[in-house]
Amino acid sequence: MAVVLENEVKQRVDDFFCQLRQGEQMRQLFENLADVMFFVKDSQSRLITCNQAMLKFFGRRHVSEIYGKTGVDFFPESIASPYLLDDREVLDKGVELIDLMELALKEDGELSWFCTSKLPLRDMQGSIIGLMGTSRWMAKADQQLHPASHILTAVSYMQEHFAEELDIPQLAELCKLSVSQFHRSFKQNFRQTPLQFLLKLRIQAACRLLRTSELSIREVGEMCGFADQNYFSRHFRQVCSQTPRLFRGKYRI
Repeated sequence: MAVVLENEVKQRVDDFFCQLRQGEQMRQLFENLADVMFFVKDSQSRLITCNQAMLKFFGRRHVSEIYGKTGVDFFPESIASPYLLDDREVLDKGVELIDLMELALKEDGELSWFCTSKLPLRDMQGSIIGLMGTSRWMAKADQQLHPASHILTAVSYMQEHFAEELDIPQLAELCKLSVSQFHRSFKQNFRQTPLQFLLKLRIQAACRLLRTSELSIREVGEMCGFADQNYFSRHFRQVCSQTPRLFRGKYRI
């Protein structure tokens, strides 16, 4: 049964790429880039195929395991929603999204940057039938070359002091920007406000402590900047689609 499904998916993937100019060459190129995740989606944001690097990221072995799935099948809705909104920009408007800088929590609980680009895919008649994209984890040297490098000083400060009350004018001053310039640049590069980003940092730090420490849930919340346990639990559930207690039971190391 599994072999039949894999063969069926392979045929569907081949049929999709037959609509594209030089589709096979494109697939071969990205299959050999071990540090770059490459993916192709159809007009409904459903995955058509990806390279081995992305299969490994998803913890899958064959394209048949990701075919037809969307971001909500792999991430909590709060994390997947911005990805899907970006897809609609590409699919509906033909926009090219280049070098979006995003923060993600890797399986080992560490915060890491990755850089994503998405481009529309057109058939022989010029109609958009899907999109292709790349994502790659960024080393610190890469970050300094990124278009958002001028606000990374503030981002690094937020990462180090996420549990404290942070002052937005102070963060803007670190980047030598006015408050309005800082807000505008931050939203343009991270698609969220500095305060929304700070909340995500706190939740991700809480994930790490829940997995690796013996601290109570109240203590974890307090260490990550949440004075009220109910407030902490509510926002944790919004981001991770489960309570801190369920998360700890599932992912405890």
